[in-house]
Amino acid sequence: MKAALQTDWRLREETPVYGKPMDVVDGIRRIVAPNPHSMTYHGTNTWLITHAAGTAVVDPGTDDPAHLDAICGVAGTISHVIVTHWHHDHFDGARTLALRANVPVFKFPSGPLRGDKDLLNGAEIAGMRVIHTPGHAEDHICLERPDGVLLSGDHVMGWSTTLVPPPPDGDLGDYIESLERVQALNARIFLPGHGPEILKPYSFIEQLLEKRYEKLHQIENILTHEVQEFSNICNRAYPKLNKKLRFAAEMMLETYLLELKKRGKAIQEPTGWKRAGY
Repeated sequence: MKAALQTDWRLREETPVYGKPMDVVDGIRRIVAPNPHSMTYHGTNTWLITHAAGTAVVDPGTDDPAHLDAICGVAGTISHVIVTHWHHDHFDGARTLALRANVPVFKFPSGPLRGDKDLLNGAEIAGMRVIHTPGHAEDHICLERPDGVLLSGDHVMGWSTTLVPPPPDGDLGDYIESLERVQALNARIFLPGHGPEILKPYSFIEQLLEKRYEKLHQIENILTHEVQEFSNICNRAYPKLNKKLRFAAEMMLETYLLELKKRGKAIQEPTGWKRAGY
C-alpha cells in the first residue's frame, strides 16, 4: 500500500494505472474506473472484497467495458454487486456487471435509482456491516469490516471535501450527524469512493467537521438585515472560484443557507436571503 501525499489537509496520489488492481489491505483490492473529472479526482474507486463466498464488488463505477473486464478478470467468483449510493459515477456499471455475474445489485432502498436487493442499516453482507450515512445522498451507505476497515464511499474522501447537495437528495445536518457516527466507530482506515485511503480517519473527520462549521459561520456572517441575491452571496462565500466548480459551489451554498434557515439563523425571501434576528 503506497502512502498518499499530504498537501495541506488533503491527500493526493499519482494518477493510477486504469484497469490495474492494487492490493490495499488484507482481502481488499482497488481498481480505479477511467472517469477522471473535477468532481471524481482520478476516477471512482471500485473495491473488491474477498470473503468466504467469493468476491463482493463495491461501486462498479462507470459502465465502461474495459473497466468491467478488469474487474471480472481478477475477481473470480463475484458473489455480490454493491453500490454505496445512486450517483451515476458509482452506479452506472452495476447493472451490467451484475448481469455478467448473474447476481443482484444490492443497495439502500431510496434514491432515484434502485437495486435488486435492499440493504438496510445494520444488515450484514460479505462480512461487512451496513451503516446508513445520509448527507451526500439520501441512500448513502458505508460498509464496516470487523477489523476496523470502513468503505466510506463519498461520505468521507481524502482528496476533497464531500459535495452535500440541497434536499431532497442531500442535507447538511444529516451529513454532519453521519460524520459523527462514523467517527465514533474508531476505524483504523477508511477506503473512500475517490482518491487514496485515509490512514487516520478520526483526526481527519475532526478537520472535516471544523471546516464545515467554519463555512457555516462564514456564510452566516455574510448575511445582513438587507436581502442579498444568491449570486452575490456565492461570490463572497467562494471568491477566486474556478468556473468549472461554480455549479458545485452554488449547490453547497444552497445547502448551507437551508441549514442556517433550519437553525433559525437565516430567512429566505423571494429575491434572496437575509440574516435572521433583525
